[in-house]
Amino acid sequence: MIRRRSIVKKAKKILRIMNNQVRHLTIGDIKVSSLKFIGNLMQVRLNGRGVKNNDSNYRFIVKDMHNSNKTYKFNCTLTEDNELIAEVNLTEITSLMEKELGKWSFFVAINNFEIRLSTEAKAQIELQKHSITENNHELTIQPYITKYGNISITSMKVDESGHLYEMNNVLNAFTSKKLPNHVNRVSHSAEGILIEGSAKVTRELQKYVSLVMKKRASTLQYEFPITWLNENSWQSKVDVHVLESLKGIYDYYLLLADERTFRMKLHENAMIDADPLFRETEKESRQLISYRTKKDSLSLQCKISNIFVQNLIGKVQSDIVSLQGVINKEDLPKHKKQNKYCLILRQRNTDELSSFPVTLNESKNGYDLSFQLDYKDLLPSDELENYRWDVYLQLNIRGSDHLFRFRVKKDQETDSLAYDTRKKIEDENLYQIFFYRTRHGHVSISLSSLTINRDLSSYRIRNKKLCLGGYAYLEAISFNKKNKMNRFLVIRNRESDSELNIPLENITSKKKLSGGGFDYKYAGFYVEIPLESICDLQQNSKDILDLYIQIHYKNEVAERKLGLQNYKYYKDDYRLKYSYQQNNQYYKNYLTLTPRGNIKIESYSYTKEMMRYIKYGVHMDRFKNRNEDVWIIGERPDTAQDTGYHFFKYCRENYPEKKIYYAIDENSADLKNIKDLGNVLLLGSMEHLKTSLIATTFIGSHDIEYILPVKSTVMDNYRKGKRVFLQHGVLGRKNVEYHKYYYIDPFQMFCVSSQSEKEMVIDEFGYDDEEVMVTGLSRFDALLEKNNAERSILLIPTWREWLNTEEDFMASEYFERYKGLISNERLLKLLNQHSVNLNVYPHYRMQQFIEHFEKLETDRVSIIELGEKNVQDLLIENMLMITDYSSVSFDFNYMSKPIIFYHFDSDTFFKNGILRPIEETFLGDICKTEEAIIESIEYYLVNEFEEKQEVTDKKHLVFDQIDASNNERIYNEIISLR
Repeated sequence: MIRRRSIVKKAKKILRIMNNQVRHLTIGDIKVSSLKFIGNLMQVRLNGRGVKNNDSNYRFIVKDMHNSNKTYKFNCTLTEDNELIAEVNLTEITSLMEKELGKWSFFVAINNFEIRLSTEAKAQIELQKHSITENNHELTIQPYITKYGNISITSMKVDESGHLYEMNNVLNAFTSKKLPNHVNRVSHSAEGILIEGSAKVTRELQKYVSLVMKKRASTLQYEFPITWLNENSWQSKVDVHVLESLKGIYDYYLLLADERTFRMKLHENAMIDADPLFRETEKESRQLISYRTKKDSLSLQCKISNIFVQNLIGKVQSDIVSLQGVINKEDLPKHKKQNKYCLILRQRNTDELSSFPVTLNESKNGYDLSFQLDYKDLLPSDELENYRWDVYLQLNIRGSDHLFRFRVKKDQETDSLAYDTRKKIEDENLYQIFFYRTRHGHVSISLSSLTINRDLSSYRIRNKKLCLGGYAYLEAISFNKKNKMNRFLVIRNRESDSELNIPLENITSKKKLSGGGFDYKYAGFYVEIPLESICDLQQNSKDILDLYIQIHYKNEVAERKLGLQNYKYYKDDYRLKYSYQQNNQYYKNYLTLTPRGNIKIESYSYTKEMMRYIKYGVHMDRFKNRNEDVWIIGERPDTAQDTGYHFFKYCRENYPEKKIYYAIDENSADLKNIKDLGNVLLLGSMEHLKTSLIATTFIGSHDIEYILPVKSTVMDNYRKGKRVFLQHGVLGRKNVEYHKYYYIDPFQMFCVSSQSEKEMVIDEFGYDDEEVMVTGLSRFDALLEKNNAERSILLIPTWREWLNTEEDFMASEYFERYKGLISNERLLKLLNQHSVNLNVYPHYRMQQFIEHFEKLETDRVSIIELGEKNVQDLLIENMLMITDYSSVSFDFNYMSKPIIFYHFDSDTFFKNGILRPIEETFLGDICKTEEAIIESIEYYLVNEFEEKQEVTDKKHLVFDQIDASNNERIYNEIISLR
């Protein structure tokens, strides 16, 4: 099989990417900076980074929003300052308006792509000061700003007595709460959706009615003009190419100029085009389906274009993989009959496309699909790396090629797909390649290093030994000979990296392990580890020990955390506990699980005096202090700079008489932040133990167990006390592990920043209404206290959970992307040109690799280590933020500072889904390339770091209050908590 890439397909992809780049650079970025009336001329100035392409053709458009046939275009002049200037003759405009009342909107056309114009904040103020502009005392034109920041003009007549027929007079006359309307026909075409209907409105009111599409559970909406055919009949053309989000449901409304909306209803005999409308995106095509709701309203569903394949089976012979399956006739969209069908493989991240022939034969069951691929045709010519390809079928619909994602239902056949199509590849290193079913049911191909499959089936303590049993093997390597490979159990201290290596005997597995022609007969293991040797790894009052399976085969060393395949996860529970005494030190160890089912040992060490207190003294103290209210606050063990610190500071300054304490590691660099506040508990100290075991309220920005001296499930006072989650960010992006069902003793108070966030926590995390409090985050108060920002930019990316080793980090796209950005020559030139510094602060969990960033420091670029500065101070001191997905961006939104988001790996980062729509949670510029990031930075440098108006307009989605009373609200809610 010869590997090839279709030239035609490649050309189309390049054009599509270019078109999408134009749209990405222009939507929301070209704005009206000023509008002036000079005699009979209306001068409109446009500004924004999207107008910087001198090769583009720009036209200024005045469009009748109620008659799409009335569209008038005017030339634009591009100045040396990259401004567009359009001059509109008002005499000509009033002539075109035919002396009628109407609503006219402004657009700019870039190479025939139209964009609705909004205004900059300064222009809105300027427009509000403008008086009504008259022309020949026959027609009056007045500019105004719509509710969503778009600029429009309204034309008004003057009657014989000189009074204006204002738009408001007409709208106020319409007082009905309902607008009787019916949709009679919905037709799909390559140009979009044609909607035909009727509505009982007066002729004067018709001029103020338009069609609007609102994305459900979102703020996105799009307005389209209505053309009135006669007294009651109308039609509207919906251009689906302007939709920014092609996932979700859009509802249709009739919209009045005063922003009143009325749901569009379908006539009982309405005809709706049953054939979906398809639109290409950067990846797969999307289906747009018009449908009738349960209440007879009109809606549009946008979803990924899938083709379901049933009975998909595969096999490998030599390097050739063969797949067969069946597509139901009703699952295959209507398409132009093709002589040849193509299977398209899209390589993730690079978006490189490869095309291969696929056979579709009509049969009784539908269409029999068959496909063969030589794996060698996919392999890169240079050194092998980890790659993934997504699998599509290409169909021609309405004259355009569309990609449909292959999807399969989970069943026994697809469960074995990865085994049956797996092929081992020997290079300098060992790799495997195979087809597999993704988490969402799609078919993809993986080229990856050999991975370990493992399961822990038994664990117990016997004769002062930890006894573990299970199986572990390298996938795609038959393990049918006892001495084929060497295996080890590695127990590693998470903080110090000290480790214990224990050889594993290769024994027959109790579970039959085979698949895809591979036999793993000797994958079983059973090992007994003396508790004394485990204690030798423990160095602190509280340690985490991770357990790994390590397999040596030829020149390869593979490693994976030991864990369970099937498990029920609780954050505050344990699978096994045991105590051990060694050298006058006492240990309480717990075998617990991570969210992914991996095993770890949580170890607590105590002196003899502390053990005696746990056994006897705690009961005496509880009796003595049973009426005292004692609070313990904290964050991670070694930090005091997040919501825990700010709430503790508030409590100490406002309620010094209360017994409120902060727990922190004695070696923490943040200890200096709280030592002057008093009531500091050093983790693992006798004072920490005594206070914790009589405490009544536990308050944390992260998991509360970070600040406890013993496992929470064995603390009666913890289980009976108040448990408060301050939270350390606004939720809505990546799924986090604070669900109620992950806890035996869940939070009784969960702090959020808005009603919409509260509803999400209730719906997604399982908390009850009375357990979620809209208080805001405690650290927000300090954001409004200081205003000493410098001319500097903060680069503060979040971490990647899959980058755990230095080797992984150095080879990652993550490091390459940020290294390229920090050392970008154009960026460095801009920093020097505008006398601006760039401060780079790697995430808490990426700080272990900071030395690789420090090599990139220059006079204008500073790399900041953990503890060198508080994150809060960095947020206040900088004027522009660059991040990827970090929730600290909300702090910048709170201060009305601009943000640039670098979403180069959003597919991978959000592989488990996103909790809220991107447009509701990422309030700023979203860029996917280094070039786009530099363009955005330049925009904000030129515009003096001013926040964009569309971001300001969306803040209500994130914050219910923007004030300095968040701590006060939190304190009052805790006091009232029962």
